[in-house]
Amino acid sequence: MAFNDTSASEEKQSPRSSVRAWCTIGSISFVIALLASVAVWYLFLRGGNNDEEREAFDRIMSLKSEGDTDLFAQSLNEYLDTYNSDAYHFSQLKALGDRFFTEQADWNDARERMTVTSMRHFLASHPEGFFHVAANKMLDSISFSDALRLNEKAAFQAYLNQFVQGTYRNEAEQRIAEIEKLELSDNEKTEATHVLASFFNLFCKEKIDAVQDSCANDTSVSSYASLLFADSIPMNLEELNTDKKMLDCRFAEASVQKVDTLGMVCYQLYFTLEREFEESPSSVADTSSVVVDDAEKDAHAWVKTERHDGAALLSDSMKIISVSIK
Repeated sequence: MAFNDTSASEEKQSPRSSVRAWCTIGSISFVIALLASVAVWYLFLRGGNNDEEREAFDRIMSLKSEGDTDLFAQSLNEYLDTYNSDAYHFSQLKALGDRFFTEQADWNDARERMTVTSMRHFLASHPEGFFHVAANKMLDSISFSDALRLNEKAAFQAYLNQFVQGTYRNEAEQRIAEIEKLELSDNEKTEATHVLASFFNLFCKEKIDAVQDSCANDTSVSSYASLLFADSIPMNLEELNTDKKMLDCRFAEASVQKVDTLGMVCYQLYFTLEREFEESPSSVADTSSVVVDDAEKDAHAWVKTERHDGAALLSDSMKIISVSIK
């Protein structure tokens, strides 16, 4: 019977225990809700729900993506001046700013040096940095400027190889084409020298008709020849041999190059011409412009040799446009 009374007593107390349990659960839930509210309020105070702070953050990140470093730096400085360490994005933007301004100092140094080496060093140090787009553009520009300064086919080709989508690709290709157009082959050099040598040989033999046949009819660029030597005069086929009988006329040396003259490819020759001629004994005394052999007193003292610097311009068909003698 005592056992049954105890069970009945416990059954009568169970409703009270249930109430106590529910009170405990309610207290815990209240504490959790309170803590959550405090956390939310803390986040609000930090700016997590601050529309202006969020908009400023979004603008800064957008400018970073666009690569507008000037506006990015301006907006970043404005943010750091406006908000303190309690702002939601402050720590993130503060770290971003430290990295940006460090890189900016390196960029200013590389830009001041303005060399291929300085740009490559900067890009190696900051491959995906804030200024990598600007640095690549600057490297492109400096590399092409160096190629222009050298003005060599290999230099322009090196630029094209490095900058497949380079800003100056079309101009580099055009420069290569122009250089190739003026490249002189060994055969062209030999032919141009032969044409001019034949011209003087025919002149020496007084074959004027043959001399005229070797000359170009088109004299549209003949005025250019006057620039080859400032103090030269054009050869006069009738007057050059007036008082002297020409014995021989030969090149002592000659150089040949291709030139673009008024849009037409020509062959420009600089040469030293030796003329051997007979002169009467009475005129031997006048040697102001004559190189006289040491054997002046021997039997052949009347044979004289003159050396002249000269220049000639040949057309692309190897016809003589102009010959000037200094």
